[in-house]
Amino acid sequence: MANEGYLRWTELCVRAIQLAQPNLRIHLFDLSEGRDSQLHATFRDRPGLNLTHFPPSEWKWPSWIDSAGFDFIAPPFGLRETIKYHGQRLRMLYGARNANLITDKDAHVRRVRQNLRLIAQKPRVIARALASTWTNFVFIDAYAIVLRPLDSIFEPSFDFAVAAEEPSDIIIGPEPPQCTERPSYPYKAINVGVMFIRNSPAVTPLLQAWILEMETVRQLSIEQTTLANLIYRPAPDFFEAHYGPRMVGLAPGAEVLMMSVPMNHYNFTKIDSSTTGFHHDTFVAHFAGGKRQEQHWHWIRERVAATLG
Repeated sequence: MANEGYLRWTELCVRAIQLAQPNLRIHLFDLSEGRDSQLHATFRDRPGLNLTHFPPSEWKWPSWIDSAGFDFIAPPFGLRETIKYHGQRLRMLYGARNANLITDKDAHVRRVRQNLRLIAQKPRVIARALASTWTNFVFIDAYAIVLRPLDSIFEPSFDFAVAAEEPSDIIIGPEPPQCTERPSYPYKAINVGVMFIRNSPAVTPLLQAWILEMETVRQLSIEQTTLANLIYRPAPDFFEAHYGPRMVGLAPGAEVLMMSVPMNHYNFTKIDSSTTGFHHDTFVAHFAGGKRQEQHWHWIRERVAATLG
């Protein structure tokens, strides 16, 4: 799923999938406002690709997102942060440009709310994609680049697999940690930029439970913290090891066979400027956070091209 703001990332993502696994059918969900988006124009006639327009007018999201304020989005904002904020505003007046700087609190809140609404669509996108195919399915963020075939991931028995941190790196608690009044969630456990889904009847209740869980888990990484919490509550030992399928109870009479796979193989996010290539067991490179900024684009294309050939 992507909108037109991620056009070039989507082009790189689609091209990489077609090179790594040329026989796969790609389902691309265009979350742009109108059908006249550049994303739609680029991919509407692309061979091997199903394009679905899923505009914001069709989205649904937890109601708490609309009332999330600056204190929730950017805590703690004390004296030090206030001085820094005004310094950043002054730098912008003198021509500094940095998309990560908070120079207008109201504008920042609007941006974050809209991003939360967008990423909250992931379980709905997966549900719609599964309804349109009978095969197994891999969810890939537009800026997660497939480097090698993924067929082997489906050899074990599972319904739904997620890329998880190493057990020693899992963090469960309030986020940020200093806000101890906040609920404790597994906020560093999985990354849902890459997910593996078997086309099984057990997946539908999971997607429904995931959507409901978003109503109560109020966290900025809403979609992945919510899914991690949905798994952790009935199966707290799920994150203790990879490749161990676990039956996770969702409700009386509803359960799903879940499995975790190593993030450093299937959703590699620890990419820095020293990375000159990817290890042979890196299947997906996920260019998260700051690596999506303009100054890194040429470097990213070179790294991907060096691996895909």
